[in-house]
Amino acid sequence: MKDLETDIVELERLSESTANRGYIEILKVKKLALADLLDVKVQGALVRSRFQAITEMDASSSFFFGLEKRSGQRRVIHSLLADTGQTLTEPCQIRRRAVSFYSALYSSEYEEEEALMEEFCHGLPQVSEETNSQLNGPLQMQELKSAHLSVYSPVCLLTCLFVDRPALHMFVFEDQLPEHPQTHTHSPTHTHSPTHTHSPTHTHSPTHTHSPTHTHSPTHTHSRPVNQWREADWLLRDCPYSEGVAEHKQGGTCWDCLHFHGDDNVDLPFVPVSPSQGLTCADDLSPCDLMRLGFISHIELSTFLLALGVQSKRSRPPRRRTRVGVFAVSLNSLLENDRKKFPEVKVPVVFKKLLCIIEQTGLQTEGILRVPASAARLKFLRRELDRCCGGFDWSAVRQVDAAGLLKLFIRELPTPLLTHTHMSTYRVSSVVHQVQALQMLCLLLPEAHRHTLRALLVFLRKVVSHQDQNRMSLWNVSMVMAPNLFSWHHHGNKPSVIRQQEEMEEAVGGAHLVRLMITHQDLLWTIPNFLMSQVRQVNQASNQRQLGLSKPKRRLLRRKNDKNHRHQITELCEGVIRVHAPLHTKVSMAIQLDGQTTARDVTTRFEFDSSSPVQHLYEVGGNITERRLHPDCLLLDVFRVNPHCDWLIKL
Repeated sequence: MKDLETDIVELERLSESTANRGYIEILKVKKLALADLLDVKVQGALVRSRFQAITEMDASSSFFFGLEKRSGQRRVIHSLLADTGQTLTEPCQIRRRAVSFYSALYSSEYEEEEALMEEFCHGLPQVSEETNSQLNGPLQMQELKSAHLSVYSPVCLLTCLFVDRPALHMFVFEDQLPEHPQTHTHSPTHTHSPTHTHSPTHTHSPTHTHSPTHTHSPTHTHSRPVNQWREADWLLRDCPYSEGVAEHKQGGTCWDCLHFHGDDNVDLPFVPVSPSQGLTCADDLSPCDLMRLGFISHIELSTFLLALGVQSKRSRPPRRRTRVGVFAVSLNSLLENDRKKFPEVKVPVVFKKLLCIIEQTGLQTEGILRVPASAARLKFLRRELDRCCGGFDWSAVRQVDAAGLLKLFIRELPTPLLTHTHMSTYRVSSVVHQVQALQMLCLLLPEAHRHTLRALLVFLRKVVSHQDQNRMSLWNVSMVMAPNLFSWHHHGNKPSVIRQQEEMEEAVGGAHLVRLMITHQDLLWTIPNFLMSQVRQVNQASNQRQLGLSKPKRRLLRRKNDKNHRHQITELCEGVIRVHAPLHTKVSMAIQLDGQTTARDVTTRFEFDSSSPVQHLYEVGGNITERRLHPDCLLLDVFRVNPHCDWLIKL
């Protein structure tokens, strides 16, 4: 049974036996380009290998698994034998081990060249659009270029091949199992039952309370009685959402569907449940960590929908000529112009101004957002805003005009707020899984889209809160806003009855998604525990690749790290950390930790003036670039997860 690892070993032996490494250089071009596809393509194949045959994969994934050379090996991975001899059967274990192996093996450094791109494209198998109808489409040149730019810390390919090569994998395929593999693969003792990854003593126990969470969850905007929300305890799990729904592939029902059965009330919001390391929102991470989070979220969302049997063909935005002004201009272009006057702005000024006008004068207006403004007046106001936005007279804009301009602004964005992707989320049957899919979709959005969507959802919740005066219920607001947020698919020359039925289904499905986003918006920006763990793993692997040292230097550094590790363990036992506060007169302080010490306890020691701006504690370095800590997080648990980080207090 040949696989990619065996080929590499044979290549190495051939090179050493002939004392000529020129043979490696022949294949180096393809290996360099293949290496850079790991984060955005190959990881997706590793994740999907649990649920998907190689014939169903896209071009780069099938290339990775050797479709063009080993067509007979079209089997699904069942388990993996680690270098320690342990048999890994859980998809998360298989993925982590495989991604770690291939990341170390195929990381490389190079300069982007068109010739290199063309060489690699020429070697890829040609996969038709029809074959990829359930995936993301064939591999395109632009995707390859984006993949090249996504490399974090490149090191030399030859070093990975010939110096400290990691232990090879031993995959076990389903056709190598006994006659009844189902009883082993999907046994409730090791899959997704509550006795394994979702132990009742950890997440689902009704006696398990999360007292700190309700103080810093959605209650800060709309306080509700305890019986009017549901705890989103899936945030605490270490396994991805896609693994929690594996039973759906076999026609079964997952734990979440059973747990929330009969309670799928979309008007009853889920609230985040805080892990001991503290809740993490998208705004708490650095741009570098957010970029990596977006890659991982996109892979997980695609795998999640695939496991649920939902076709998620990604639509592409129509090409438009570049415009100037306000309307039909990208959010990034608007923000670039706005930041010349307001450097800290995160949402386009014109968008915020429209929201402000409606909030000040229109929240109690009957039919706001639903009643249309004069078409001629909207055309005139649009022309004036495009002509001179900086000198525009906002006092002449009425609330109904502002509502019309707001919908027009959203509708004419070159790239929609949800970026043309995964509209099929509404086809997911369970509300719980729809919320999980929307959560990952929001986390992979670009920064400008994420902040703008967040401002819009906050505004829409305010409109709904005044429904007694404006007669705009949650469903009414959702139905009005859905056509502006989502671009509908073209249904071609289908019969009129079928076309109307599909259009109605999409309209209702889009409104349902908007309804869910308004109701559960505080959860959409919260990062699940398993995604944070994967971001830390990627950072850890990136830090190791940055070294790029020779074997003797790595051995010396390993000894030094062992000494540091023993020192850290001693420090952990003593429960002492050092916190730096460069903005204070006392720039450093050693703090004794116990099991109850929180970030709030630390920041309180540095606060001398109640009128001073609120400051936060950050973990910096180690396996995270930068993370703002939740005030109620337990620092001892954070230290155990990231023992090599620095502790910093800043605004």
